[in-house]
Amino acid sequence: MRDRLTVKQGDCDFVNLWGSHLYNPEDMPESIFDKFPNSYTVFRNKTKDVGVRPVLASPVQGQLPLPAGGSLPEAAQAALKFTPDLVDHFGFSVAEATKKTDPRACMEFLGGEEAGLKRVEDYFFTSKSLETYKDTRNGMIGANYSSKISPWLANGCLSIRQVLVKLEEFETKIKKNASTKHFVDELFWRDWFRYYCMAHEDGVFREYGPSGRSQSKWTANKDLINRWKQGTTGMPIVDAFMRELNETGWMGNRGRQIVASYLTLDLKQDWRYGAHHFEETLLDHDVQSNYGSWNASSGINGGRINNFNTLLQSSRFDPDGEFIRIWCPELAQVPNNYIHDPWNMPKGLQKMLKLELGG
Repeated sequence: MRDRLTVKQGDCDFVNLWGSHLYNPEDMPESIFDKFPNSYTVFRNKTKDVGVRPVLASPVQGQLPLPAGGSLPEAAQAALKFTPDLVDHFGFSVAEATKKTDPRACMEFLGGEEAGLKRVEDYFFTSKSLETYKDTRNGMIGANYSSKISPWLANGCLSIRQVLVKLEEFETKIKKNASTKHFVDELFWRDWFRYYCMAHEDGVFREYGPSGRSQSKWTANKDLINRWKQGTTGMPIVDAFMRELNETGWMGNRGRQIVASYLTLDLKQDWRYGAHHFEETLLDHDVQSNYGSWNASSGINGGRINNFNTLLQSSRFDPDGEFIRIWCPELAQVPNNYIHDPWNMPKGLQKMLKLELGG
């Protein structure tokens, strides 16, 4: 599981290296794989003496010469050709690929390493938003309540170790505080999910996860699941988050926990429908973080079960309903004291607002 794979191909050796982790698997203690900890805190305590390998230097021109003959092999040349119809290659059309960003989106995500590095620079050093990350990380509106670098990490545009080096630079040059510590923890949470998936393998995808147990039996009510996907459940905060996801490909961390808990622990629906929908819609989807998070949110990873009170979460993190109103415009005129539970509005108020609940 942890060994490097070397394949002989012509005059070249192709070596499979671990690149998406902070911790290199070859450096990990054997005890981690013998009995994987269900708790992130235990994982971090058991790996506190494991070092993070340094970032490799970028190659310079000429360091990686072309094969004999000075040109790329025919297969590589063919792979680089772009046809007007992207459906043949990637499953989406030019129109879909060039779709304009929804004006309600928290920010515009542009692909590539250059854009990823710029985002790190902007969040860390230009706006210095990292300095207040602990206080803003559960936000819902705007670009800088969190770093939002996960799409670049998930697509291989940024190295997780690059980000850690930049964070350490921030701590040295600007400030080291509770926010930077929280941010480091988020980076290592990502590692924990990778090792969680390595340890449990296909158990991560089973109905009741690697633990084989759940606090309730799943059902599969297609109408409920589809309403959850479409953002028409009638629970305003859940619907707002799901609409944001469907339109932009993004949802903040707090939202992901809220909608996952609602689907699995409130509606009692099979968690895999939620994980599959996230896989189809998230810009920052990666297998380990997505399925590991859904295992945790649905309470099937063997760890602590976080059964969220959805209304409490809504009133705490969107107290004035600003986020709800952005994504659920039909509730725009609902007073603050009913924005989280509009079904409690008096009939006279509903009539005055021309709001037909369930209509």
